[in-house]
Amino acid sequence: MVKNDWYILKFGFDLRQSANSNGSFTYNSGLGASGDVIFMRNCQTVLLRVGSTALAITTPGSTSVNAQLNSLFYNPSFQLNTLQSTIYAYVVYNSIDVCERVYYRDLFPALPPNKPSSPSFTISPIFGTNQKGMLDDWKIQFSMGSGATNSTSLVKLISI
Repeated sequence: MVKNDWYILKFGFDLRQSANSNGSFTYNSGLGASGDVIFMRNCQTVLLRVGSTALAITTPGSTSVNAQLNSLFYNPSFQLNTLQSTIYAYVVYNSIDVCERVYYRDLFPALPPNKPSSPSFTISPIFGTNQKGMLDDWKIQFSMGSGATNSTSLVKLISI
């Protein structure tokens, strides 16, 4: 794979907490080469564009190529089932106008979900008419914890 060829990863879960970044796809021995990362959130897809250094394709008998996304990818906030954790890969060779599915299938690691520290829930009446038979509006408030990394955008379901 040479400059501006694409390696495409199709995930089975929402990528909404990830961000595009130039130069954050590093690859090859020692992770010395870099390319760009583009997240297609609605398609659950990550595009990895090869930079100026060619991406070495694995040779027969080899099982891996060193590659990583630097500080961009977030674990899902819930435990994935087998269908959700499946990852498929494709390659687009812009240099020779060819696209092919790579015979690659893997499972996203079975990581525990992100959990906020010390979550709390409060409900309080707006007008204070909390006597039997009287109507009132209620304020419902969730606190996901004190950590800066806690966010309600990571929550899949809240039930009362």
